Amino acid sequence: MARVRIEGITKTFGSKRALNGMSFDAKDGELVALLGPSGAGKTTTFRIIAGVETSDSGNIYMDDVPINDVSPKERDVAMVFQSYALFPNMNVYRNLAFPLRMRGFKKDKIDERVKETAKMLRIDHLLEREVTFLSGGERQRVALGGGMVRKAKLLLLDEPLTNLDAKLRLHMRLELRKIQKEIGQTTIFNTPDQLEALTMADRIAVVKDGKVQQYDTSINIYNNPKTTFVADFTGSPGMNLVDCLYKEKDGSAILVNDGLAFDITQNRELVKQKASGDELVVGIRPADLNIAKERRAENDIPGEVYVVEPTGFTQIIDFKVGSQIIKIETLAALKCDLGDKVFVAPNMSKLHVFDKKTGEIIY
Repeated sequence: MARVRIEGITKTFGSKRALNGMSFDAKDGELVALLGPSGAGKTTTFRIIAGVETSDSGNIYMDDVPINDVSPKERDVAMVFQSYALFPNMNVYRNLAFPLRMRGFKKDKIDERVKETAKMLRIDHLLEREVTFLSGGERQRVALGGGMVRKAKLLLLDEPLTNLDAKLRLHMRLELRKIQKEIGQTTIFNTPDQLEALTMADRIAVVKDGKVQQYDTSINIYNNPKTTFVADFTGSPGMNLVDCLYKEKDGSAILVNDGLAFDITQNRELVKQKASGDELVVGIRPADLNIAKERRAENDIPGEVYVVEPTGFTQIIDFKVGSQIIKIETLAALKCDLGDKVFVAPNMSKLHVFDKKTGEIIY
């Protein structure tokens, strides 16, 4: 297996800058996610790591050795494509054996590797079956096996679960993580699905416009997002973000916007030191807002129920105050109807403040 480090990779296609200083690393045996929307540069990054695309600048290291000028064949990188890229005229055994045959493995070694990999992926009973007769989940496992069978130093998975239905995708998240930990293969996968990244990866690189916005563990990215983009893109639903103006009144520092007021007096000096101006953004997760039908404290925010989204044991309530819609996650046992007058109290210890101009966290 290998340690991988990507430093300052840039790539331009015509007038479009696909990568703008892409940098992150993967430790030996680590499962890393590249998380971002379509067009963020995730697949371009993969193609450059695999060597099928060249970067304009920057470096790629494997075990601290630069591999920019190493041919794709010599990089010892296996890549599993979103489309699975299986041979429809071959059975499962021959699909798994193909990458080994191309590398000149002997017949007995091929047989050993194929059966070992198939058993680990629990598809050993399918070895003689034609791939056209496999289910989506079975095809996904065969494609994964094609990447694993070589025992390459690095495995790249390009949106590995996108083509699966919701129930199977949930199951395969757990399976992929379990299998990766069993084999200990350094693995990087890319995905536009924040829940997929949060539940599977050891660390996540949140990518926007060809650059990493934040690289950290899932818990740190969820609890301490560094930018408004990361705050909005992670979590289901994402963090509530409210544009506010900074004001001082009667010795207090408050952030205000159309019926909303947040007292941030205790963090006033930090805001003054780091903010580029008076336009700030307040961020708070839906689960960090408490809703009730009666006022419990003077600072409770009055408003009304705009939409109720049942999700089973919990529900998402769209709370309207002034022109703002704020999402609240609460237990389904709290019965709310459209138009109900309610009161909301934010957990101020979980409140985040961002600079509106830069999008960067202040605290």
